[in-house]
Amino acid sequence: MRVMSCCMSWLSVAACAFGQMPTADVVVAKAEMRELPNTMTLVGTVEPLTRSVVGSEIAGIVASMPVRQGDHIEKGSLIVSLNDDAIRWQFAEASASLSAAEARFRRWAFEVERVATLYDQEQANDKEVYDTQSEHDIAKYTVEERKAKAARLESDLSKTRIVAPFTGDVVRRVTEVGEWIAKGGEVVEIVDLSSVLVRVDVP
Repeated sequence: MRVMSCCMSWLSVAACAFGQMPTADVVVAKAEMRELPNTMTLVGTVEPLTRSVVGSEIAGIVASMPVRQGDHIEKGSLIVSLNDDAIRWQFAEASASLSAAEARFRRWAFEVERVATLYDQEQANDKEVYDTQSEHDIAKYTVEERKAKAARLESDLSKTRIVAPFTGDVVRRVTEVGEWIAKGGEVVEIVDLSSVLVRVDVP
């Protein structure tokens, strides 16, 4: 009888507890048929189509560097100016040497004509004609050699001014004023953000 009485008491308590639970609200809506966009969120990277690490074609000390990281620069604008004192002196020396060689060549060109005239008049021998022509040829080749040297130094002089190869933004500045740059050394990194490439891995 005691067991039966305890069970009845527990059931009474449980019934009271469940009877105190709040009722849930029910919302009814009409079902609709509609198209949903098939979208997918993916992670990708954006890269510029044009990127360049600008380097120096000659070795030298950085004299000035007007650009900073983050600057927007136009094509042909100055990036770095190298000290050009030594190259200017070499170019001036080569130009003077070229002028002297050209004067020597003109002299021997005149001598060739003069000796040829004397030879026709039988007043010059074969050796004089040969020697004069040889000196004329040597002077000619000397002029060509001095021209090539002067042209190379003039080209090196123009390379002391490093300019932007295209319009873009400076994202990395590698060197500073006063530093020595070796031939082929990096100066700045430029990217063109007007056109970009988006890379996304799609499952």
